[in-house]
This record gives sequence, structure tokens and C-alpha cells, in this order.
Amino acid sequence: MACYAMACRSNIEEALLTNPHIWRYGSGRGSRPDSLSSGFAALDDWLEGGWPGAAITELLLTAQGIGELRLLLPALQPLQQQLCWINPPYIPYAPALADYGLDLSRLLLVRPESAVDALWAMDQALRSQACVAVLGWFSQLNRQALRRLQVVAESAGCPGFVFRPARFARHDSAAPLRIRLSATAGGLQLDILRNRYGRVGSLRLSC
Repeated sequence: MACYAMACRSNIEEALLTNPHIWRYGSGRGSRPDSLSSGFAALDDWLEGGWPGAAITELLLTAQGIGELRLLLPALQPLQQQLCWINPPYIPYAPALADYGLDLSRLLLVRPESAVDALWAMDQALRSQACVAVLGWFSQLNRQALRRLQVVAESAGCPGFVFRPARFARHDSAAPLRIRLSATAGGLQLDILRNRYGRVGSLRLSC
């Protein structure tokens, strides 16, 4: 009987230790089914392969228009499928996006009337199976709402990128990857505040 109990315990421990959805303190990273190369070798190294392909990435901006889209475009351009942008602060400049190689006919722009509508739109876009990536801009978004988006992204296997002001870096968040972006001479500084898949710290990119 004792041997049977030990065997059961061993099997349970094995199942827990190999579960890809459980992150262990000190393990450095969690497992994920997919990733998108960022197009920047240094960043891919920090993220252990690239942007998480079935999760929410939270990008915290010290200011709008500092190069946050240039940071993402190398990853989005090869997808050449439906991309959904929800509530961007400015009208996307079509010629520049075309120059980056985006297929504008596959770019869906959503302008919700309220923050509640924006959250609903991102939720629906992530779970729709019609979009290969969803970008959403929010001035207010609590942890519960972020957790909801994270669960949907994981279950749908769709990457989501949430843009918020940098002041929210001090707030609790359910996003497994959180990066604060600030402008530097010739590029961007990335302060990786949380990274379930790799390292945390700071690096600079020319983009």
C-alpha cells in the first residue's frame, strides 16, 4: 500500500513538473506552444525565441509614437493575414505600413465608442480564429480585464499586444510579458519588467 501511495505521489509530481502551463520560481521561463520572431536577434534571445504566440504582451509607453509600431512590424509583416488594431491613438499612415510590407487589405481597424467596447472588441478578435494578431490601445484596464484577455489568447492561440501608459508599470498585471518602452538616441530602450519565458532587464534596439 505504501509503495502504491509513493508511486501515485511520484506520478502526480511528474505531471505537475512537466505541465507547460505551470511556471516554477527560479526556472527562468515557461513553456509555450508558439512564438513569433521579433526580427531583432537580441530581443529574440531575451525572449527565448520571440514574442509569445498565444499570450498577451503588455507594452508600457512613456509617450505615444516613440517607435512602438516599428518594434512590432518586423514580426507582423511576414504573417500576411488578418491583423486587428483596436483603438489606436492616431490614424495609421497607410503608405508607411505598405512600405513595411503589410497587406493593407488585411488590416482591420476598430474604433470602439467606449473602453468597455474596446475590451469586448479585443476579446472577440482574439477568440475569432480570424486574426493572427490583435493590437489594442487602452488608457484604463484593470488586472481582471487583462487576465480575461490572457485566458482568451491562450485558449485561442492568438498573440495579443496591449499598449498602455508607462504609469501602469507600478500596477499589478496578469500579462506574462511586460515591457516598458522609452525613446533613446537612435532607437528604443526596452525595460523588461516581467518575462515568464526568459530574462528580465534592459536592452536597447535600433528601430
